[in-house]
Amino acid sequence: MLNIRRFLDAYCVENRFETIQSDILKMYMHGKSLEEIAAGLFFTTKESVKKTVKKEIKTIDRPFEYAYHEPFCYFAFEKDEFLSAFPEIDEQGYTYLCMRYRRGKHKLNSDNLALYTGYWKQRLITLYEKKAVV
Repeated sequence: MLNIRRFLDAYCVENRFETIQSDILKMYMHGKSLEEIAAGLFFTTKESVKKTVKKEIKTIDRPFEYAYHEPFCYFAFEKDEFLSAFPEIDEQGYTYLCMRYRRGKHKLNSDNLALYTGYWKQRLITLYEKKAVV
């Protein structure tokens, strides 16, 4: 559903002018670490790069968020677990959710699944059952 090319295309449409902020976000979404980005810029710290990335992310309205932020914010998914549950989301989509939202606190178990009322309940039950078999 979300891949890096579509994300950056949407971002570039919204930000018609190339700015240092848009360049920082693009580098981050292409997998560069905060340290690598900061090292490539004069008078920039890792923390200022992190603030820039968070600020730029908040300017983008992404429809996919509305579908996937709810289970992300409810459950304490590990990255591979989330990507397994939602294969239509790639690593960049997961990174985006991590930058935009706080990860949930509930472990994926039968008790928490019983309390969960979200749209993705059946898919998460299936994932949990597969994990229990293995």
